[in-house]
Amino acid sequence: DRLGAINQALMSITAVEKQGLNIRAVILNQVEAQNSQLLDNLEDLRTRTPYPVYRCDYQGKLPLIEFSER
Repeated sequence: DRLGAINQALMSITAVEKQGLNIRAVILNQVEAQNSQLLDNLEDLRTRTPYPVYRCDYQGKLPLIEFSER
């Protein structure tokens, strides 16, 4: 969770949508061991986008994500 992550994600989503590409999910990557207790970009971003949002914890693994065919 870092300041600016939501803005960057939303700008990227907008750019991808304008190109007519499909978005299956948004993945946030935690790049530091400790994150701010004041920020929760995962939950904040989930309220701002219709796409599923996941977080890869610091030095962790993503959960298994299964996508349905569209």
